Amino acid sequence: MASAFRYVVIMLAAMPVSGCSSLPAAIEAEVVRSTVYDEVPCASLKAERDALVGRYGDPAKEPDKRQPGEPITPTGMSVITPDFRSAAEKERGLAWGKIKAMTSSLERRQCEEPAGN
Repeated sequence: MASAFRYVVIMLAAMPVSGCSSLPAAIEAEVVRSTVYDEVPCASLKAERDALVGRYGDPAKEPDKRQPGEPITPTGMSVITPDFRSAAEKERGLAWGKIKAMTSSLERRQCEEPAGN
């Protein structure tokens, strides 16, 4: 009984911290739908994507790093886990999500050859 009460107290103490910026919400924000870019002309979209790749690197060429949407914490614990990543890591994750979405849009519309060909 005492251990169950202790668990509840710990959970209640962690809730306000996790409400500020929870890890699952931040990771989900990194996933960008490629259909958002389908109305952008191919040349403009390529230029925008290349600018992001120049600044943040190409996620396709750095498979050893965490990709957008990949979980960081074990399943079940992420709901109460605050996002302790640095601002640069958060920014890179969002940029990589945009890069992947732009690349997917360009490939789907056949503006360029698919990656790996």
